[in-house]
Amino acid sequence: MFSQRRFSKNRVTVFAVFIICYLLWLTILVGLRSDHIAIMIGLTALFFLTERTHKIVCGIFMFLAWAVIYDSLGALPGYSFATVHIQDLYEAEKALFGVSLNGTVVTPNEYFAQHLNTISDFFSGIFYLMWMPFPIAIGIYLSGSQPKHLMYYSFCFLFCNMIGLIGYYGFPAAPPWYVYEYGFEFIQDAPGSASFLTRFDELIGLPIFEGIYGKNGNIFGAIPSLHSAYPVITLYYMKKYNYTKLSIISFVYMIGTWYGAVYSMQHYFIDVLLGIFCAIFAIAICEKIIYKSRFTAILDHLASYLR
Repeated sequence: MFSQRRFSKNRVTVFAVFIICYLLWLTILVGLRSDHIAIMIGLTALFFLTERTHKIVCGIFMFLAWAVIYDSLGALPGYSFATVHIQDLYEAEKALFGVSLNGTVVTPNEYFAQHLNTISDFFSGIFYLMWMPFPIAIGIYLSGSQPKHLMYYSFCFLFCNMIGLIGYYGFPAAPPWYVYEYGFEFIQDAPGSASFLTRFDELIGLPIFEGIYGKNGNIFGAIPSLHSAYPVITLYYMKKYNYTKLSIISFVYMIGTWYGAVYSMQHYFIDVLLGIFCAIFAIAICEKIIYKSRFTAILDHLASYLR
């Protein structure tokens, strides 16, 4: 039975304004696609379907907010503000983390490119596919059990992403697959590429990564690797709140994601390290400053909304 609280005027109004603004934003700046329409229909259905699905949509709104921002980066690319780093980043990776291959120093990505195998193809694909679904799944779980934990975890997640944006716009950088496919020349309209993640697609017979990365509007946003940052935040908060099983899963997810980022040519090791630093910095600021301020009253109020 639908609750009156869920259909309160304020809640419906806020949700309707969000959907309308999102639709206008996509239409005017990003470009409205069929998957956008499907997402909006799905969110609307979940918002009104049951009390549980309603709480899920409200509980993961910080993850949804970042998804909207990330999907919109192509409308205002980083190369509009700064020079894209291609060769200098490649040379730095080789100088810092280069390995010897047949008497020649190569980057870790280039080394893996000569040692591809089915097991690594499969597991790097699985872990890389979890980059957003896993944190969101944690959010869905916490929305029904510990909404206060969810608010603190998801805010740190969003805050980390905001720090990552500084890197995207302050230091636009090409991923290693770009050098592998195009060399050191800057090609503004180069399409996104799943690179070696397509080997996972071939294994399962579905163009999952090809579809995802073909729509990527942020190919020069390799630094920092937020793929590598998310597992750090997830592991920290699962350990902080004593979710033992989820902590173990988060640790495996973290190591697998870091490996997959380099193996699949999506990131240099430098990118991964900077992503880890980004997560640690976000956690430190949240825990030492933000969560010791009056801002926690807002998070606590949002948590009470889900009870």
